[in-house]
Amino acid sequence: MPGEAPDRLEKATSVEEALKIPEAVEWLHLHDAGLTAWPAGVAGLPNLRRLTLRGNALGSVPAEVGSLKSLSHLDLGETGIEIVPGAVAQLTELRQLYLDGNKLAVLPDAMSGMDGLRYLNLDRNRLAAWPAALSGTTGLKWLRLNANMISELPASVGNLVNLRRLYLADNRIAALPAELARLKSLTDLDLSRNPLESLPEWMGEMSSLERLDLAGTRVTRLPDSMAALPNLRCVRMDRNGVAPEARDQLEAAFPDCFFVF
Repeated sequence: MPGEAPDRLEKATSVEEALKIPEAVEWLHLHDAGLTAWPAGVAGLPNLRRLTLRGNALGSVPAEVGSLKSLSHLDLGETGIEIVPGAVAQLTELRQLYLDGNKLAVLPDAMSGMDGLRYLNLDRNRLAAWPAALSGTTGLKWLRLNANMISELPASVGNLVNLRRLYLADNRIAALPAELARLKSLTDLDLSRNPLESLPEWMGEMSSLERLDLAGTRVTRLPDSMAALPNLRCVRMDRNGVAPEARDQLEAAFPDCFFVF
């Protein structure tokens, strides 16, 4: 997970270097390496655990990615891809997947079987709807969908019962489904810069919630039920036009919570 200390892995910074020790290399780091296509020879690295291809103009990812059976960390951020091959679902050891900064409009249905995935970054893509494949990624703890075009969250969001952090800033979400209350492990929820006008009373059921970002929305008050949340520590409501009197009321109702107005 981001923020955790990485394992000490045998690292290579070029395919040529890696192919000299194919059995030993565990991390191939090709960040901003000037690549314009998927690097040939990667499939010949049977013990590869981390593959970083961020910042290369790959354009596409071949089905051979599914042959990297030991892979636990795959970074395809900012590679210009429009499609994720269904073969990525064959990576049963994969725990962290970065797909941010691409041109993705959908995810393959096969990804619904990736219940071992713990971190998924889909920031800054072209997703106009919540990807249906996410309904089966029930092991996720951290999900980023900032800066897309999502207008609605489906009931299946409630399937992600292990989720701890959910980032949905800069979308088009105007309402929240009641199934979101099933996310009892959620500590961080970012809804900033969405056209939300109010929050439902069931938000008071999200017992693990610690940080809530509502900056740049139209929300100017919190449901009374949220005052009973035992772990709520920080709420951002800046640029929401919260009146001074309403600010005082919020701070009085939530004495243990830090507000940003």
